[in-house]
Amino acid sequence: MKLFFMKNENQIAERLNQLVKSKGYSTKEFAELCDTTAPNMSGYLNGKRPIGIKILDKIKEVIPELDLNWLLYNESAEDLNALQEATSTYQIQNHSVDDAIKKLIDLETKVISHRINHLEEDIASLKSILKVDDMDSEMITKLKEIIKKDTH
Repeated sequence: MKLFFMKNENQIAERLNQLVKSKGYSTKEFAELCDTTAPNMSGYLNGKRPIGIKILDKIKEVIPELDLNWLLYNESAEDLNALQEATSTYQIQNHSVDDAIKKLIDLETKVISHRINHLEEDIASLKSILKVDDMDSEMITKLKEIIKKDTH
């Protein structure tokens, strides 16, 4: 299976061409170094032939200092490091936000629990005032429904 970078083929070809020229290679010389034919290399250099993983591997063998991020995406390793650092900072900040949200949820849960306890006490008081047995009257059932609606 070949891996192609079709989306940026022309830009990759331009950067590859620039690289080959900066190293002083002719198309034929570079093709020989990469174990491919001159017509194939010409296709890679002019964007007519998609660059697969095998030829990328060969190019990297010939030019070990080549930054593949630059060749494929026009991003340097420094750019990617800066991006990773920014992402890490964002995740740390985001983590702090997550902690703050959890604390707010815990606080709100305690408040709601406290309100429910008070409402249960009020229901118990109403039961004793109305002298209702353990079985709820219709009015108590309605009050519970109203309380449930208020707390949700």
